[in-house]
Amino acid sequence: MTRSSDQLRVQVVLAAALALAVPAAAQTSDSLGVSLDVRQVAVISASGSMGGGLTLVAPPEAGAAIAAAESSSTTLHYTSTVPAGRVRTIQASLSAAPPAGTTLQVQVTPPTGAPAAGACGSSAGLVTLSTSAVTVVTGIGACYTGEGATDGATVYYRLSVGNYSQLKSANAASLTVTYTLTDAF
Repeated sequence: MTRSSDQLRVQVVLAAALALAVPAAAQTSDSLGVSLDVRQVAVISASGSMGGGLTLVAPPEAGAAIAAAESSSTTLHYTSTVPAGRVRTIQASLSAAPPAGTTLQVQVTPPTGAPAAGACGSSAGLVTLSTSAVTVVTGIGACYTGEGATDGATVYYRLSVGNYSQLKSANAASLTVTYTLTDAF
């Protein structure tokens, strides 16, 4: 063997070693399956306080009607996910009938801006409460209303005289309003 053939072998061996050590512009990849699950969610809570409650008081002048007592100091917070094509409603009911001669009404107004997001529903307007459930919000889809003290759906209560002939001054009651986030059928 000659010196030039030894040099040629060294050059070929070095070239082969470099080719193996430095990969060409090749890529490799692998894949991994991931399981995702979005569960149905229906969570609701009430916050705030009506303080002294709703009290009907004497009118400013004799012969005038007794004015309604009103409060907007409570809110409803809710989070919802629903199956495709479905919506939810919020229903309200009383634990007992209001005092004789009085009418208790509620209007729940869902939020329309931040921090709420999604389809928070539409108010059913001012509805009269009783021991039977009535719908107060319709069309709730996937949404959340926010959780802060000033977030959520505003709850407006109105206590008024419904029938003066049944009204008694000693008629007082402590009632519970139950709100239920339910599937709409």
